[in-house]
Amino acid sequence: MTVATQPGYLVLRAISTGLEQGAAERLAGMYRAVLEAMAADPDGDARATYLSEHEKAQVLQDWNDTEVEW
Repeated sequence: MTVATQPGYLVLRAISTGLEQGAAERLAGMYRAVLEAMAADPDGDARATYLSEHEKAQVLQDWNDTEVEW
């Protein structure tokens, strides 16, 4: 994914062989959310997350299942 600027625009481009359309759209949405948060509050929390509730649950519960039976 590349980011470029044009007068009045921010352009995001992704190569379809490397990134599926849905994933590119999610990344673009998160990128926008971060930029909007930075513009609204330059002193905001740099640790804030911009994942959907479903993605947060997936990261915290599904992918973080570290219990191991001995």
